[in-house]
Amino acid sequence: MIKLSSKYVEKYDSISEQEKIKLKEIETIINEKASMLDWTDPNQTISQQDLEKIKEYTKKIQKRADLFLVIGIGGSYLGSKAVIEALSPYFSKKTPEVMFIGYHLSGTYLKELLNYITGKSIYVNVISKSGTTLETIACFEIIEKYMKENFSDYQDRIFVTTSKTNNHLTEIAIREHYHTLEIPENIGGRFSVLTPVGLFPIAVGGIDIQELLKGIPSNDEIFQLASRIALIRKHLEEDHKTVEAVTFYEKKLSSLSLWYQQLFAETQGKDEKGILPIPNFNTTNLHSIGQYFQDGKKQVFETVIKIEK
Repeated sequence: MIKLSSKYVEKYDSISEQEKIKLKEIETIINEKASMLDWTDPNQTISQQDLEKIKEYTKKIQKRADLFLVIGIGGSYLGSKAVIEALSPYFSKKTPEVMFIGYHLSGTYLKELLNYITGKSIYVNVISKSGTTLETIACFEIIEKYMKENFSDYQDRIFVTTSKTNNHLTEIAIREHYHTLEIPENIGGRFSVLTPVGLFPIAVGGIDIQELLKGIPSNDEIFQLASRIALIRKHLEEDHKTVEAVTFYEKKLSSLSLWYQQLFAETQGKDEKGILPIPNFNTTNLHSIGQYFQDGKKQVFETVIKIEK
């Protein structure tokens, strides 16, 4: 839960008549689900058929796998990684281990990864809505080759999550008879955590996705909170506060901060506009860039994420 303390933002926590009109326009657009906004409606993010598929796949993987490799970049992994880390014990010995790969081009990493997975029971989920993402496809080609060389049942161990439109990944999946899950057409990658993109790895990671879906608040509840956050950020930006330090005191929220960074920076960082969000890990950073926040340029504001448990 995000708690806003008006004591610190009284100067910025106001709304003009013009801003009220703008918010009403935004609310109408969201309610009409125009322009790739199906992610705001949990009834549109995943079909019952795909939910049943995920349950079936998860049961098999958890029974047979030592390691579940999730290959993706950006929205294809940040959301699910954030959820799994936030809701799992620090020192869990759960099987299978869920490992996120394919979000960089380090040859050294891939070489050491192949050494690490040797001798283990491996299952793979490759994720790309376009089916052509460079880092994802490059990593998948190497892992697919390993799977073919080491598992006679490799076709049953590889799961492809992509759009239903014909693309490079769908062609591979059809040719090789891999399992498939569909990314809804009107949901962008960075907002896909409640689609098969995020829910499949989350389920394999031991999180009850049915309970997760039940916990989604209504659009009205979300819009009220989101509107206030948006207004405060807008007013801070107008006051030349252009860097947002997203501050966490709980280590298992580290990936959540990176997901937050992507959602805001990739969505709003256009046309020479937007606030730059940076993850700020406290109390570690109090002993480093905390000095800058206190006595450096007055361009930074902090958003502190507090959790009840």
